[in-house]
Amino acid sequence: PAREEMVEAALELASVLRGEGVSTEAELMGRSLGKALAHVSARGIRYAVILGPREFAGGRVTVRDMETGEQREVGVRELAGWLRRTCSPGS
Repeated sequence: PAREEMVEAALELASVLRGEGVSTEAELMGRSLGKALAHVSARGIRYAVILGPREFAGGRVTVRDMETGEQREVGVRELAGWLRRTCSPGS
């Protein structure tokens, strides 16, 4: 997919997450993945959602736990619920 298509998909996903009550930022500055993740870490954000071409094609995202470095794939439709469950107190 073209960069514009990926940006549009990321903005749409961010909008859906916000609508589901999940606090969300979208990376639109064109930084490399490494620099974007460093920015996320510096801001103290626990989870980074990575939407790359491979994930986009499969209707999935990669979620990275910035504290542990663990990554997992989550379906786009399940993402908001997964984040709410994972981020809830006592999880």
